[in-house]
Amino acid sequence: MGRMDRPPATAHEPLWSKWIAQCLGGESEHRFFDGSRADVLADGVVWEVEWAKKWKEAPGQAILYRVLSRSLEGGVILLTRRKSTEKLYYLRCLLVCEQSNLLLRTWDTMPGGD
Repeated sequence: MGRMDRPPATAHEPLWSKWIAQCLGGESEHRFFDGSRADVLADGVVWEVEWAKKWKEAPGQAILYRVLSRSLEGGVILLTRRKSTEKLYYLRCLLVCEQSNLLLRTWDTMPGGD
């Protein structure tokens, strides 16, 4: 399979997950023994990718993937569109990630972003 083009900002999260996995040189949709699938596995981190406005869904999934992997770090990648409300979502997610020992990063989906 060849390299995929950068998705448009309006693309669904699964397409962005595949793009991010490609950018990080990782694997998309990593399957665990129980059937769970992490969005991205790259550089020893299992990442849950989610839109910033849906941040509450991501930390729980990232914790599950970290536990299932037994040896990998867990992390959340929040997809952003440069909206003012996203700063609050990021800060809330940051609090939860810090308390849960999860990595957190953002991915700008707008043209000219990450």
